[in-house]
Amino acid sequence: MGAMDMLLKGALLRCRLDPAVKNIIQNKKPRHLSIIIQSTEGIDGRIKKCIAKHGGRLVEEYSLIKACNAVIPPAGIKPLEALYQVRYLSLNSPVWAHLKNMSVIMGSNIAHNLSYTGKNINIALLDTGTYPHPDLIRPVNRILYFKDFINGCEFAYDDNGHGTFTAGIISGNGCMSKDEYMGVAPGSRLISLKVLNQSGNGWVSDVLSGLQWVFDNRGKYNIRLVCLPLGSVNFLSFREDPLSVAAQILWDSGVVVCTSAGNNGPEYSWVSSPGINPNIITVGALQSCGGAISAAEPLSVFSSRGLAKDGNRGPDFVAPGTGIISLNADLTFNPKSSLAYRNIRLDSYYRQGYGTSAACAAVTGTIALLLEKNPQLTPDEIKSLLRHSCKSLKLLKGQQGSGLPDINKLLE
Repeated sequence: MGAMDMLLKGALLRCRLDPAVKNIIQNKKPRHLSIIIQSTEGIDGRIKKCIAKHGGRLVEEYSLIKACNAVIPPAGIKPLEALYQVRYLSLNSPVWAHLKNMSVIMGSNIAHNLSYTGKNINIALLDTGTYPHPDLIRPVNRILYFKDFINGCEFAYDDNGHGTFTAGIISGNGCMSKDEYMGVAPGSRLISLKVLNQSGNGWVSDVLSGLQWVFDNRGKYNIRLVCLPLGSVNFLSFREDPLSVAAQILWDSGVVVCTSAGNNGPEYSWVSSPGINPNIITVGALQSCGGAISAAEPLSVFSSRGLAKDGNRGPDFVAPGTGIISLNADLTFNPKSSLAYRNIRLDSYYRQGYGTSAACAAVTGTIALLLEKNPQLTPDEIKSLLRHSCKSLKLLKGQQGSGLPDINKLLE
């Protein structure tokens, strides 16, 4: 039985309604709810009829996970739950972005000297967008494709800055810093999908739209890797959580999924979705200072850790997540054509940031280097190789997972 079959079977044996939906109906008495409906058979006429009959409307379908987003009055919840083909009803929850020289800390500068740069590895980055920073577009534009699920704009931009920062950790070539602030995989290319708004926030439905696009276009753009430096906090099983289910399907289709654990520490059991899924790659953050990991307190205080609802320990790996310097962005930049990319000017081309997003981006870049060396690797093989390469920080497994991946061991 495959991992996806186990997800489906496990979910059918459980309650089919997200406790958060019950809680909101009982305590807040809303007129309408935005929910994600997962089905065993797809969103068929019976589900659509039930939504319409109770005064709701279907917003978007996600064939990737046989689901849809619908807005419906509370009175329509029980009739939907009663339909035999409905697998799970969950709240359309909020999603947040998770935010010295990364290449030195990760050891990727040695890989670059061996001519491994992630060349021709295409990475889908789901975030706040990507500003066409010189480190990403010179001498060649490596933002291979841009799609805006929030405002519908055609050309690459970032009105928050988080997406540009993570893009720099993955793919920045350091051209504006004479290679000092080079990303981990400076030869890799980005498919930038804007699923978070100007505030760095969004909804599960927005991220599902992005993941559906990746699944539908993974062959066309040869997408090998998805970076999700974001997450949603809920108390669902990984078998029922929509983002976890979507990540699993992508993983099973041959696309590596790397996500951040979340910035919800130091409490335990606060790993964000889809990082609750034990089969994908979830990354926590280490405390770095002066180009090295802090020996006294290696784990960042904010890094999510502990057990998920299913008893799975998180994260899988850790990487630097504090004192990171990466790309700055002009948050007012709103291009009407790609010609505007030629006139990029910033007072400062770099800024400092922190978060498990940065750690997730670093591991994403590491995987791109590994895929360049051996393009035939499957997602499961990549996770196994990462695990066996790790340096332990002598922390609990629920804090560090297997530890910090060692790029030099990976590329031996």
